[in-house]
This record gives sequence, structure tokens and C-alpha cells, in this order.
Amino acid sequence: MVLFPAIGLLLWIAALFAGLVLASILWFLCQSMLWLLDLKDLLTRRKNAAASRRKVPPAHKPAARELTSDMMPKWTAAHRRYVDGQLSHWQEQFDALNSRKL
Repeated sequence: MVLFPAIGLLLWIAALFAGLVLASILWFLCQSMLWLLDLKDLLTRRKNAAASRRKVPPAHKPAARELTSDMMPKWTAAHRRYVDGQLSHWQEQFDALNSRKL
């Protein structure tokens, strides 16, 4: 009775192993093709680079970026008061929690 499930389990493991081997072979073939295509690109790139060696005029430097008001955060006085109020509110709550423990 135990023999049939054991055979089934061994067949399942063998099928999974065969699938792994086939997937590995397919992966190896795809990687080889990609390597060969990349090698072909490298050879043609060297020829093109050697053929196009000519003097190129120097590029212009980009203009310096100016700081505008929309780039900087808008920390207005009202925003500062709001943040300070929130911080003091949270500090009061934390202090209230802390005083209960003592």
C-alpha cells in the first residue's frame, strides 16, 4: 500500500527535475545567443568608432541655474506658527503620557 504513493512521489520528483534540466538548457541557449549578439555589436562598434574619429568642436557649457521662488520651500510665518503649534501639542500629549507612568 505504501509502495504506490512512494512511486508516485518519485515520478513527480523526476518530472520536476526533468523540467529544471530543460529550463536550464533553454536559459543557457538564450544567454549564449545574447552573448553572441552582443559580441557582434562590439565588433561593429569598434569599426564605427575608428571610422568616425574626427575633431568635434567643444560643447558649450550650460547656463547656471538660477534659484527662483517656486524652487524653494515656502516657509512663511503662518506655516512656522502652525508647525510650532503642532509640535507643542504633541509634546503636551507625550508629557501627559509620561506623567501617568510616574
